[in-house]
Amino acid sequence: CGTDGMRFALCAYMMQGERINLDISRVQNYRFLCNKLWQATKFALFAIESFSNDKLGKNSLYYDRDALQMTSDIGSSSSSSSSSQDLLAEKWILSRLDATVASVGSAIEGCDFSAAANALQRFLVAEFCDVYIEFAKPKLKAGHPHREVAVRTLAVGLETFLRLLHPIMPFITEELWQRLVAACLGLGFGAQDSRDSSIMIAEFPSLGETAVQIQMEGQEVDSAMDEVLDVLKSIRSAQAQFRAHLDKNEPFYVEIGRDHLDTKKRLEAALPSILSQIRGNDVVVVDSVENSTKSNEKTRENEQQAGGFLFRKPKEGIRVGFRLVKSEGLEKDLKTLEKRLSKVVKSEDKIKNTQSQPNYEQRVPEEVRNRHQSSLRQLQVQRNELEEAIAELAAICS
Repeated sequence: CGTDGMRFALCAYMMQGERINLDISRVQNYRFLCNKLWQATKFALFAIESFSNDKLGKNSLYYDRDALQMTSDIGSSSSSSSSSQDLLAEKWILSRLDATVASVGSAIEGCDFSAAANALQRFLVAEFCDVYIEFAKPKLKAGHPHREVAVRTLAVGLETFLRLLHPIMPFITEELWQRLVAACLGLGFGAQDSRDSSIMIAEFPSLGETAVQIQMEGQEVDSAMDEVLDVLKSIRSAQAQFRAHLDKNEPFYVEIGRDHLDTKKRLEAALPSILSQIRGNDVVVVDSVENSTKSNEKTRENEQQAGGFLFRKPKEGIRVGFRLVKSEGLEKDLKTLEKRLSKVVKSEDKIKNTQSQPNYEQRVPEEVRNRHQSSLRQLQVQRNELEEAIAELAAICS
């Protein structure tokens, strides 16, 4: 991992000039990236071997030199609507993998090794490990109807990524690729013929290698998955911020507008994966939070610390509602939010002040101006969310 970490660091530094101010801690971070890849492979191997043992003599996994073959029910037209929604995470990760193949291939052809390294790191950490593996875990349990699809998607994603990463990290990818191929073969180490005996002579991933298997527009998949991820982030954020004040007897309510039926189906299908990633509260998808909580109001009429609801709006047409219990700590949280709002306002004013300087358009490069504008939009969103949260929390505390 040390040699591979150094190679990856040098590639990541290629965006700079002729001289590199090498930071050894950054090299160490890329060594940790190797550890993450190793752990992801270990998880995939365990899933593959467990599935192969359960299906021994039946539809065992197999490997060929072009790609690990997938079952046809990912995105196929013959799949039922509910099955299609259940496989959203599989469609999404294959879509992201294909986008990464395109980005890395284009970057390497243009000798932009820094862009290639960043794309590889983003896929492994932010998409494959942090998202897909977590969404796949409930499906990997024995008896789940989509267990085989999840196992094969893990295998496809990892095997393709190892071939994509190999030019930068040749040593760890060779070792892990050999183990992955062996697990899929179920016949010991090695591959079907001499052409597959090493990742060095395996074919480099090509654009469309995975997208052809999902039969769905990548942008549509990404947008659908973003809705699910935004809801999950909202719930996690609320738990982290108000963990001590959440009403444990009340679930998180995900309110979906009547015009967003597809979104409701996607979130209902994703509930097992969402629940596996949060602790303490249930999650319910509803048409209206107010109507869904009426049955609980009678039991709270005589409670002095009934508290109230806070809402988050991760996307247009979606609200995440949760109940807080009144306590002294809420006032402390209110002050914390007010301090955060003050910092956001100061940052927003600083950028606006910079933009108002004479000859700003002429003196500041376009790339920096775009970055300022992007930061300003993000700060404005944060400001609106904080102002709304402060108003709601103040109403509960009063």
